[in-house]
Amino acid sequence: MGANVKLPITVDENPESSKQWFDFTDERKTYREKTGFPSNRPLKSWKGD
Repeated sequence: MGANVKLPITVDENPESSKQWFDFTDERKTYREKTGFPSNRPLKSWKGD
């Protein structure tokens, strides 16, 4: 299971969990190194950076 799916599942299954998105950062980086990014990923940041 990809790290991008783990956080919502963790939060859904454990609503009292204190985990946040950054708790999965290292795992997400490893996942992205292996699989790359989706082809429909925006080129420009949503923050405008």
